[in-house]
Amino acid sequence: MYLFAFLLILHIIGDFYLQWNKLAKSKEAIFNAVASEGDAGAGKGAAGFGSLLLHVIIYLIPFLALIMLNESPELKLIAALLIIAISHFFIDLITLLLKQVIKRTYAFMLDQALHIAVLLIVLNAPNLRFHIPHWLVSYIVPFLVLAIIIKPSSILINTIFQDLFNDEDSNVFGVASLVGIFERLIIISLLVLNSIPTIGIIIAAKTLVRYDQIKTDSDFRGKYLVGTLLSIAIPLICFAFLRHFYRDII
Repeated sequence: MYLFAFLLILHIIGDFYLQWNKLAKSKEAIFNAVASEGDAGAGKGAAGFGSLLLHVIIYLIPFLALIMLNESPELKLIAALLIIAISHFFIDLITLLLKQVIKRTYAFMLDQALHIAVLLIVLNAPNLRFHIPHWLVSYIVPFLVLAIIIKPSSILINTIFQDLFNDEDSNVFGVASLVGIFERLIIISLLVLNSIPTIGIIIAAKTLVRYDQIKTDSDFRGKYLVGTLLSIAIPLICFAFLRHFYRDII
C-alpha cells in the first residue's frame, strides 16, 4: 500500500506540479484549434501534440526515483517506465477529446482514474519489485495528503466551477484558489489536532464576512456554497485516509 501511495505521489508531482497552466492550455489546441479553425488550426494542433509530448517527458522525471528503489531486472523497470509514459500520452489524448463532448469534471475524473489504474497494473506486474527505505515510509501518506490538498484539489474545484458557473478563471494560484488552499490546509490541521469546533467557527466567520455578498449576489452565493462544501469535503476524505494509517496517533 505504501508503494502504491509513493507511486501516486510521483504521478501527482508529474501530472500537476510539473505541468504549468500554459502547457496544459496548449495541449487543448490539439482538438480545439482544428475544430474551430479548420485547416488554419492544423498548425496549432501540431503545436498541441508537441506540448503533450513535452508534458509526458516532464511527467516521467519524478518516476526516475524508481531507479533508486528498484530490485528488479533493469529491462523490467524500463518496460514499466515505457508503459507509464505511453499510456499517459494516450490517456491524455483521449481526455482532451472527451472534453469536447462531456463535462470537463467528468473528463478530469476519468483521466485520473485511468492513470491510477495504469499505476496499479504496473505495481502488480510480475518480477517487478521496489524497496522503500524504512525512514521514508512514515512520511509517504502525510506527503500524499498535502500533495492532494494543494494543487490537484484546486484544479478539481476550478474545473467544477467551469462546468457549473461557466467560470473561465482557471488560475490555480489566483487569490480565490490560494484562499481555498489555505482553508483546506487549516481544516486538515484542525482535524488532526481534534479541534473540530474551531472549524465551525472559521466557516461561520468566513460566512459573516461575505454575508452581504452572499445575500445579494445569487451567482456568488452558489460559488461560495459549492467552494466551501468542497473545501470541507476534501480535507475530511484526506483525514479519513490519514486516520486509517495512523489510527494510533490521530
